[in-house]
Amino acid sequence: MKNPLLTSRRDLCRKSIFGSAALVALRSLATGIPISYLLNPGRALADAAATSPTCTNPQYLILSTSVSGDPLNCNVPGTYLNSNIIHSADGNMAPTTMILGGRSYTAAAPWATLTGLNRTCFFHNKTNTDVHSDEATVLAVGNQLITSREALSSFFAAQLAPCLGTLQVQPISLSTATDEAVFFGGAPLAPLPPTAAVTALSAPTGGLASLSALRENTLAKLNAYHRTLTSPAGQKFIDNYTISRQQAQSISTSLLQSLSMVKDNSTVSQILVASVLVQLKLSPVITIHVPFGDDNHSDPGLGNEAAEHVSAVAALNLLATQLAPVANQVTFATWNVFGRTMANNAAAGSGVSIGRNHNANHHVMLMRGANVASSVIGGVEAFINDFGCTTIDPTTGASGGNIAVTDTMASAAKTLGSALGIPETTLNANILNGTLVKAGVVTVT
Repeated sequence: MKNPLLTSRRDLCRKSIFGSAALVALRSLATGIPISYLLNPGRALADAAATSPTCTNPQYLILSTSVSGDPLNCNVPGTYLNSNIIHSADGNMAPTTMILGGRSYTAAAPWATLTGLNRTCFFHNKTNTDVHSDEATVLAVGNQLITSREALSSFFAAQLAPCLGTLQVQPISLSTATDEAVFFGGAPLAPLPPTAAVTALSAPTGGLASLSALRENTLAKLNAYHRTLTSPAGQKFIDNYTISRQQAQSISTSLLQSLSMVKDNSTVSQILVASVLVQLKLSPVITIHVPFGDDNHSDPGLGNEAAEHVSAVAALNLLATQLAPVANQVTFATWNVFGRTMANNAAAGSGVSIGRNHNANHHVMLMRGANVASSVIGGVEAFINDFGCTTIDPTTGASGGNIAVTDTMASAAKTLGSALGIPETTLNANILNGTLVKAGVVTVT
């Protein structure tokens, strides 16, 4: 299996004076100089002078997806307005007040402990399927992306890579869950489990442990290169970007500490590695799997749902801590195959829920990031024998409006895209239906 860290650009890397693709990423980290410049200094200077990024405050995306169809949708703000919606009786899931966008909401207790609520959005929508094997279709926004057999994450990656200057365009998938493949160019990307990623990152001579030495070596090569070109502009470019020895040592210490904690392929390990890959600028999009209850048809008293909500929110808080050095450059979001039923699924006469079934009519996208507005978009209403999402007002984000229920998933996709810094015109040209909900983003691009 090919290492996803080594991309189609490896030939260019080999021809450069800076070594393999993985080593170029480390050189960029050690110096603070963009990868695009290290790959081709002359071209990078020309591009910088001739063009400007098309994104506004572009973001890396860490995307959690679940083919299980987790019950994340059942306990978030907006699901406590109807007494017929069943929640876990576990004390850790007690109804708790939380503030989003200046408004008071009730949600399960773990959500109130989530850090960064001032930049968190809960977007109620509908995936239009209750079949596990439709995961790839949902990741392609119900086939509403113009590029067939592509994933939303790959579309975002293609738009963001030039703006972020990442080593590769393709997303990196750290999830080891089956049937959660991300498609790029019409083909599924091979997963890179956290333990394999750690091995790959340790492959270059010295690895992260020698960032300070790598910094000095890289600067020496660049200075020699620009002396041969007599390039004052190039030298000024290097001077403007170069980080200090102390900074390089601090970065290497921090990232090494993160990688040293990776012993398996668990959710926590995925989060630790994802934070390192982002700081290495390897890919614009990293996909992971954060479980919130999994496929809980059989979950007496919703006990597993409660336990995994507690651990999942703790994992998201860990991610925020790990990403503190680049907090304003990374957005996290969830995008699952479907949600779970919210009406009582109880054994006859027991009154105690034994689990939740698939729900094609209600799903929640959680997104958190610098361009995300603190908000709850859309809501929940009774539907047949259960509950589904409502229509949405595209300006206020409130329930009721001209965004049809069937277009809520595409609207969520466009809103996430805007939060990543992608222009609305680009989103509208590539996602066939839906409408950007302006209340979900700080600045509409």
